[in-house]
Amino acid sequence: MATPNMMARYVVEHRYPNYDEDVRKLIHDTVRLKKCTDTSDTVIDAIWHAFSTQFEFLKSDASKTPKKVDLTSDGGLTAQGREAIRSYLEAALQAEADLQDGDDDELRKIYEELTKDVDQKEQTRRMERGNERDRWAFFNEPAANAEFDDWLSRPSWTAPEAVALSLGKNPSVVKPDSLNPYNKVIGSPFGEEFARRLDLFERAVRVGDLKEAMTPRQFAEWALKTKITLPDRVFGLAQKKGSSTEGDGSELDARSQNTFYKILLGVLAAKYGLDLKLAGDETLACVFRDMQSDLDTAGFSISDKTIRNHFSAAREWAIRQGHVKPPVKS
Repeated sequence: MATPNMMARYVVEHRYPNYDEDVRKLIHDTVRLKKCTDTSDTVIDAIWHAFSTQFEFLKSDASKTPKKVDLTSDGGLTAQGREAIRSYLEAALQAEADLQDGDDDELRKIYEELTKDVDQKEQTRRMERGNERDRWAFFNEPAANAEFDDWLSRPSWTAPEAVALSLGKNPSVVKPDSLNPYNKVIGSPFGEEFARRLDLFERAVRVGDLKEAMTPRQFAEWALKTKITLPDRVFGLAQKKGSSTEGDGSELDARSQNTFYKILLGVLAAKYGLDLKLAGDETLACVFRDMQSDLDTAGFSISDKTIRNHFSAAREWAIRQGHVKPPVKS
């Protein structure tokens, strides 16, 4: 489903066809690098340099006839031509701001009216283009993946932290400030979904359904009722209402825990050649690095510390059960 920002951009591009995603991105980059305003001469010069053919005629739904920009004899902008582009950009930017700040239901009506006759392939193409941009964005790098063992053990989450974790992302990396350029400038399906979930959360706080800082389980239970999809580790918290502690979503009964230990130790011995009887610190460090690398390659980001902690617990269990003797220090 299209979010309000996506709908606003679509409507504005329909009303001001010259003002498309590429122009929007150029404006943003120029403002950031040159420390100027959205419609400054610096921005207009950058637009004319990059898109002179596109801006030679200014199109809008308010006029049936495109307005030709006044040019010098050598094809440059006259003062009048520059002001024409400035006025056009100001109108487009204001229209976009008004739509984003206005009533979402009214915006959706306008959007649906414009798109009802649009070819489905075009809508699919636009979404695929956004997904392709997202594919290479910072929030899809390995460092942006959530380390659930860490975050699920924390007593409380803030709204941005909860939203990031609900999308499987590391709250220290993926947060509103880092996503703003993707939402406001180039259009990002992931960024829009983050903003949508954060908006739902903030509305829930305002009506008292949530607190600004809540336990992981409280968030999971609310998200479940709100039909927000969650990673399995977070979803599992909502299934543990009878538990005496908040937990980290990984509490196991004794039989399941023993099975997990057997699997972990078996894999370490069979795949990584780990001899538990001779496992010194240096040997373990190498094995843990190899295992962490393989897990990253498979798309499961787990820290070296987490692997080490689970191994230590499994080895202690194996020693207590008599499966192995205490390790010999190397």
